[in-house]
Amino acid sequence: MHPGNIFVAGKPEDPHYILVDFGIMGSLSNQDQRYLAENLLAFFKRDYRRVAELHLESGWIASNVRIEEFEAAMRTVCEPLFGKALHEISFGQLLLQLIHTAQEFHIIIQPQLLLIQKTLLNVEGLARQLHPKLDLLKTAKPFVERWMKKQLGFRAFLRKIKENLPYWAEKFPDFPDLIYLALQKYIRRN
Repeated sequence: MHPGNIFVAGKPEDPHYILVDFGIMGSLSNQDQRYLAENLLAFFKRDYRRVAELHLESGWIASNVRIEEFEAAMRTVCEPLFGKALHEISFGQLLLQLIHTAQEFHIIIQPQLLLIQKTLLNVEGLARQLHPKLDLLKTAKPFVERWMKKQLGFRAFLRKIKENLPYWAEKFPDFPDLIYLALQKYIRRN
């Protein structure tokens, strides 16, 4: 997605955005979507400890990174963004801070996230042109919360059960034997 693929129609006070030309597309696994949603929600809640934990859990940072130091670094980079309109934020400076943090903590760049990162930068640039006083974080938070609910809510739980039911049904007859083998191993160890 780039600005040439985005059209704005309608009245300025009620614009309609039209997206075209999805030539290069990527996809995220359910796990990547979940981690991304949880990271964004933790960021919007200013829960930098959770952001750090999620990076560690997902393998985006090395296991030997001191979580408190990474949490403090994320707070230093992200906290100044809240309550500011787009025209008040230097995204060049923000990008430099993020790159420095990535280098300092040996963050593993996730190739599957590159397209979404590029798209977010393009959308930010377009939003800056169309609505420079927009508080992007305040505007995006409800969308992220709805997405998070869709990814992790009760319906998502039921959907996962439905998707996995055939696999579980196939494996269920082996379950008693697996329990027996596990108990035998436990008994032998003790």
